[in-house]
Amino acid sequence: MNKIYSLFFVSIFTLCFMIFISKPSFAAENTYDLKINNDKTISVVGSGLIKEKPDIALIDFDITLKNSDPSAAMDNLSQKANDLLQKIYAQGINRSDIKTSNISLQPIYVFDKSSNKEVLDGYSATESFTLKTSVEGSGKTISLLTDNGVNQINNIRFERSDINQLRLQAIENAMSDARKQADAVLDKTMYKITGIKSVTISPISAPTPLLKENLYNKSLAGTNQPLPVEGGEIEIRASVQVVFIFE
Repeated sequence: MNKIYSLFFVSIFTLCFMIFISKPSFAAENTYDLKINNDKTISVVGSGLIKEKPDIALIDFDITLKNSDPSAAMDNLSQKANDLLQKIYAQGINRSDIKTSNISLQPIYVFDKSSNKEVLDGYSATESFTLKTSVEGSGKTISLLTDNGVNQINNIRFERSDINQLRLQAIENAMSDARKQADAVLDKTMYKITGIKSVTISPISAPTPLLKENLYNKSLAGTNQPLPVEGGEIEIRASVQVVFIFE
């Protein structure tokens, strides 16, 4: 009889033990599947974006003159360019805000049907400039240029005078984004961010909006009012890879 009671007690104890170890842990249901590295670090990529209206317009334009004599072509170009520069300075644009980007003198050839070959038809002298002005004043400046001998405006680029500061703000936003992501991963765990092991900053993107050449590659001489110009927005994007330390 004692043997029967003993066997019965052992069976009940074994069954209770099996039920206990197989019962799911309710505490485990509220945890995240988080892989913890041996060095307790987490790598996160953060991004930052800054949008601002441009306050600078950079206008690329050409003065081109033709003449049968190369020396005369260059002399006429010099006179025309100097006259234009004086009028630009009279509008309050600083000398430091305009620069020559290229000067060229090229022969012009045309096809002669009678001789069935190309023949020299004079020379083309060109001086190219880049002028910096405000976005608000760029339409008035374009009208000034085309009314005074400029026969080609290649494009208009828009920038910010404080672009370096905006790049730093974009990096700050990217770092903040990375920290928020790391905190979100460790949320509801016993771990907290305690430091930074490394930071890698990717090249910062700040595309310059353009008004394309095909909008302005013809003479606008005779325009009665300033050309309306809109600069749109400049986007400055930053990306950082941060390795956080947690404990």
